Amino acid sequence: MIDHISIPVRDLNTSASFYGRVLAPLGLERLVERDHTVGFGKKYPEFWINLRQDMIATPKGTGNHVCLRASSLDAVNAL
Repeated sequence: MIDHISIPVRDLNTSASFYGRVLAPLGLERLVERDHTVGFGKKYPEFWINLRQDMIATPKGTGNHVCLRASSLDAVNAL
């Protein structure tokens, strides 16, 4: 069973704002903010973004995929 997931981002502020909007309809909110990381969740941080300014862009077609469960299609379309 997966407890949480972390993904690297090159711009923490922009990414935190984006994921805040995307995760809100799923019931996740910003629970932890530190200099180089932000954690979103319901009761505890389940989805983390971590600053990696020097990260090289991942090439297309790597096979990476993350899917989060929504309560309904309306929740997804709420954005």
